[in-house]
Amino acid sequence: MKVWGQLKGAGTALALLAFGTLLGGCETAQKTAQQIIERDGETQTLISKLKPTYEPSKLAIGLERDVMKMRAETFGIIALPEMNDYLNGIRLRLLSKVGLTNLPGKIYLTANPELGATTTPDGNIFINWSLLQYMNYEDDVAAVIAHELAHEILGHSDSSIFGQYFQKTRSLHRIGLEIVVSGRNMANDGQKKGLKKGESSQLSNLQLAVTLTTKVMAPSWQRGQERSADLLGVDLLIAAGYNPDGMGNMLSVLKNYDENNQKPVDWEKIGNHLASLSQGDKQLKLQSGVGLMQMAFGLAHPEAGARIDDVNNYLDQHYDEKATSQPYQYKSWTKVSRSPEFLKLTRAYEGALYANRLLEQGKYNEAYQLSKSTLGPAKDHAYPAFIQAWALDAVGNFKEGQVVLKRALDNKQESSGRVYQKYASLLAKNGRHRDASGVINVGYEQFGKAPQLLPDVVRYQRTSGDLKQARMTARMCALDFPDFAEDCERAASAI
Repeated sequence: MKVWGQLKGAGTALALLAFGTLLGGCETAQKTAQQIIERDGETQTLISKLKPTYEPSKLAIGLERDVMKMRAETFGIIALPEMNDYLNGIRLRLLSKVGLTNLPGKIYLTANPELGATTTPDGNIFINWSLLQYMNYEDDVAAVIAHELAHEILGHSDSSIFGQYFQKTRSLHRIGLEIVVSGRNMANDGQKKGLKKGESSQLSNLQLAVTLTTKVMAPSWQRGQERSADLLGVDLLIAAGYNPDGMGNMLSVLKNYDENNQKPVDWEKIGNHLASLSQGDKQLKLQSGVGLMQMAFGLAHPEAGARIDDVNNYLDQHYDEKATSQPYQYKSWTKVSRSPEFLKLTRAYEGALYANRLLEQGKYNEAYQLSKSTLGPAKDHAYPAFIQAWALDAVGNFKEGQVVLKRALDNKQESSGRVYQKYASLLAKNGRHRDASGVINVGYEQFGKAPQLLPDVVRYQRTSGDLKQARMTARMCALDFPDFAEDCERAASAI
């Protein structure tokens, strides 16, 4: 798939149009974005345009390393053989009907309390356990998997190359300026001169370009990609004999979740941006325009209600009643989702999730009692252990919290980067910074040097007194992992 070439051309067009329309205000920018977003499926089905061979992603890092990366940045993976086999069986069924069984990857159930699922460039699909609680039929579960498979088939993961290129360019430029300033200071007997006006302007303009690319242009592509994944997902469902209404059911769950967790509009922020636009400073206008475009475009995923409408229109246009009226399949899903093992773990995870909310509300004793009473068979699982340790920490029982986290880090159990982070933070809180540095380094190495843990590596290097190493690690972080550059810099400088 020539995704990079398509994105490069679209990126150039959008960059020119965006800069030309930013000064014109929010309405023009929003219309421009809507015109650029690709509208797949308007003339023919997406499945009819699939290529017979699958081209691996340029961003693939290896299946095992990919799984370790997910463990590093989340609460780990839930080991439930029956459920895992069931989910991977659905994946094979969806792929076998379109002749794409050579796609790499597997499905994993992740201990993430947020509703959602994700596909990685390696083809692994990670479904958050909480999402499964809302699925009533196998068709609904199949819709989740079909949507994620569609992202992989369509090569959507490679779209992030564009943003990564810009961020890495900025990191290199910033480090180059640091070297120039350092040399200038040495030439002036150590008197700090800082960045010159032109150098500051260069960095500011580059930062603005990165913001436009990663916060405005990329999300607009991603919304188009979500729509395409929904529609190809519908094709996959129908080809495999599922009821395509499963896609609508899944999107309805997301719609209800979005409505219940929607953040109010920050009208003051909008007013400030509009006030900035009315001023004469061109740079300020540009920055304000970027901010307005971000707010106008919203999140990477379009509203679920609009996605449901697109799915229904697509079905009406391309499929007859026979293809869309398959009976719902529920027996296999009922069996696996009502198994004693799954129900026990569900109760433990739900208890941990509610205890998490109590902790956020400052109800520490209640959170501790709840986490203790519902832990049960999940006492060694990363997420419930993390919540109980947090509750113990909140009520002042640091030592027992450390015991809980140590148990969750047992090599026999599912490991989790979040648990390593929490354990290190408890040690640092008690003044044991070198021990904290040792713990986070063990996690960093265990997860294949996952960049998600680098900011913590830098932080505990600094707090344990190794300032030189902290700066060196932060610089490596900025060069190799631009997404984590700012976090690493803050960790190195204690900002």
